[in-house]
Parts: sequence; structure tokens; C-alpha cells
Amino acid sequence: MKRDWSRLEEKYWKGESSLEEEAQLRKAALSGEAGISEALRQVMAGIGEQGQPVLDSDFEDAFWRKAESKSGSKTSLRRMWAWRYAAAAAVIAFIGLIAIQLWQKPEAEEIAAHPTHGVDTFEDPEEAFRQAVEALHFASEKLSRGAEPVREIRRFHQSKVTISGANSAKASTP
Repeated sequence: MKRDWSRLEEKYWKGESSLEEEAQLRKAALSGEAGISEALRQVMAGIGEQGQPVLDSDFEDAFWRKAESKSGSKTSLRRMWAWRYAAAAAVIAFIGLIAIQLWQKPEAEEIAAHPTHGVDTFEDPEEAFRQAVEALHFASEKLSRGAEPVREIRRFHQSKVTISGANSAKASTP
């Protein structure tokens, strides 16, 4: 029985063939039927009975030689040690930041534990008055600066209402 294997072979190379079709191709390629490409014959010759590639005995030795030559290179060892040092430095920095936070926390708790309200901190009442006036001027100045953008927003809103009111007036008159 002569069969056209080109369609089935094309299906095989695209990865769309079923296991039964692959078995038919393997049988035909190994038996030397006409119409099967040389590339497919070589592939099928390298596939064993269970459909797995057959590796010769030198494959494992060649694999391990190549793997050892790659892992034994000085550049890969240097990179490996550089990453280890970088990771160690990051861990040390993180621990240092936590230690600083824990060291500063008791000072903040101590300040909170000893409130100064109700206790005079100024000997001279005039000096206390001057400091209070300065603090109030500072706060007033900051509040005034914050009010300026609000005035601009209010002005923008009024302009928008005026324009939209004018547009609605034009639309209502025929």
C-alpha cells in the first residue's frame, strides 16, 4: 500500500499529530517507505520503542563535563559571592534600621511621660509673651497662605457658574 506521507509529516512537525499518527510515521520511517523526508527518518531512528529519545552512553559524560566547566568558571563563582555579600549587607542594614528605631523609642516615651504643660518654662513672662506672639504670627501666616488657593477656587467656580448661566440663557432664547 502506497501512501502520501507528506500531509502527516507536516502535521507531525507542527506538533498537531496524534500518538497513533506518530506511531504510523515511526513505523514507515524505520521500514524505509518512500515519501518520508530524511530529517524525519533521522528523528525517528533516535526515538526508542516507548517514544522517548534514545541517548547514547557518552551523553551523560558530556553533559556533566559541560556542567562542571560552566559552574567551575571564576566569573560565575565571583557573581555568586557578590550576590551573597549584597544579601548580607542588606540584612545588616535592615537590622541596623530596626535597632535605631528601638533605640530612639525609649527617648520618645520618656518625653511623653514627663509633660511640661502647667509648668513655666520661661523665667521672664515678657519673653514668654514674645515667643507666644511669634508662634501665633507664624501660624496666622501659614493659615493665610492656605486661604489664597481657596479664594482662587471660589473665583473659578463663580466664573463657571456665570458662563454656564449665560449659556443656558442663550439656549432658552430662540
